Amino acid sequence: MALRRHKIQRYETEADIITENDVITSDGDFVSSRATKRVFQFFDDSTEIADGIYILDETRNSGNPGRWHAVMTATGYRIGIGTSDPMGDADESEFDVNVSGVDPSKPHSTPVITNISALPAGIVVVSTGVSAIDTVRVVLKNQGAGDVPAQAVDIGVLTY
Repeated sequence: MALRRHKIQRYETEADIITENDVITSDGDFVSSRATKRVFQFFDDSTEIADGIYILDETRNSGNPGRWHAVMTATGYRIGIGTSDPMGDADESEFDVNVSGVDPSKPHSTPVITNISALPAGIVVVSTGVSAIDTVRVVLKNQGAGDVPAQAVDIGVLTY
């Protein structure tokens, strides 16, 4: 069953965007390509000719005519590494990660945890966000993982 997008979704390449099968595309959705650092927005009923660079046709979604349009290109990819607090069952850990070059007053993508698969099962991301210049705030919650030691967390943020 396909899911609806609730945040900007990242893909490695434009080809991955075009062939996505697990998410329902709807008007106003945003996705980004890591390879070209472009952000695309989906417009229902767009009849622009797809060029595979700035305008993408979603080949799997013939029931929803429309196109992905490039709306901005990232100027950089910022990374940082932080550490959570140890967490008991049902505990939260809120911590800041230094990510040089991010600024809450400037356009940026939602910060993502790039090593999420390395976290123990039962640890969920409550939120991530650029909270200050050079700072990303992360909140994790332990939902049934038992006692968990401090975790290294890698953060990635596209800046525009």
